[in-house]
Amino acid sequence: NDKSTLTWKGFKPTGTHNGTISVAKGKLDLSGDDLVGGKFRIDMNSIICLDLPREGKYSALDLEGHLKAADFFDVEKFPTAVFEITNVVKNEGKVDVTGNLTAKGVTKSITIPATFAVANGFVTFKSDKFKVDRTEFGIEYKSTKLADVLKEKSIDDLFEMSFDVMAQK
Repeated sequence: NDKSTLTWKGFKPTGTHNGTISVAKGKLDLSGDDLVGGKFRIDMNSIICLDLPREGKYSALDLEGHLKAADFFDVEKFPTAVFEITNVVKNEGKVDVTGNLTAKGVTKSITIPATFAVANGFVTFKSDKFKVDRTEFGIEYKSTKLADVLKEKSIDDLFEMSFDVMAQK
């Protein structure tokens, strides 16, 4: 639904960019009121930059176009990313959620702290902010790790994400 999003933030020596990507569809699996699994698809064509103006020089549209291009997420070839929950462990009022994140045809297991709640027939799942190394998914553009790139022209390999998913129970 339109209340489910992935929030992202990228870093470079001269600043940051941030935005959202829509969760296209998904489900959260419960046992009673406990989260036990789930899977959601992320619509990579819906990537939006929120910190730049929509038009003009260095616009959000320019950045969004580049993020969709082959040297970033290559959305023509890989229109969706997927997060599939494989394990949930309760941890002091939160849950540690382990799952497989698949982007650009590469799958990596990640563990993220999150909260989830069941109320009024809906389940909400909110992760803490977590960082993912984009080079592990074949996104090498301006990485100092993989190319001879000047530090001030580089883009950090780690980018920050968080999930905010709402589903009907």
